[in-house]
Amino acid sequence: MDDIPEIKDIESAMLTGPVRQALGSRSAEIRHWEHHPISYINTEVSNLGLHRFRGTAWDRGKERLWSIVLKAVDAPVNDTNPACWNYHRREILAYEDGLLTDLPGGISAPRCLGITKYSNGVCWLWLDDVLNPGSSAWSLTE
Repeated sequence: MDDIPEIKDIESAMLTGPVRQALGSRSAEIRHWEHHPISYINTEVSNLGLHRFRGTAWDRGKERLWSIVLKAVDAPVNDTNPACWNYHRREILAYEDGLLTDLPGGISAPRCLGITKYSNGVCWLWLDDVLNPGSSAWSLTE
């Protein structure tokens, strides 16, 4: 069984692939990084947490800033039916099948930067960090 590292024990080698994806670079080398949990209301027992990683990388002779999000998902013991409304791997399968790449009507999903799967059903979903472009409230009429 794969040992699942604790978030605090993540090493830069584990971040290199997602960071390079985020930067669109095959050669970026992580120089510095930090991590912070993202506060949210957890409504699913399968959610293990959201974490923001940000830092700097050296890429083609210059320093670049980066920021990515890790969504950790667990496999509940009785959650084996993909047709179930809260199947723990639904979002991961949607990313793997490309369903979230080109959504209609101006809706978009964060870009998937990588998926790490562990043998006990835990998955780590690495995503682009989407910053809030504005503070206006959404209208129910739009």
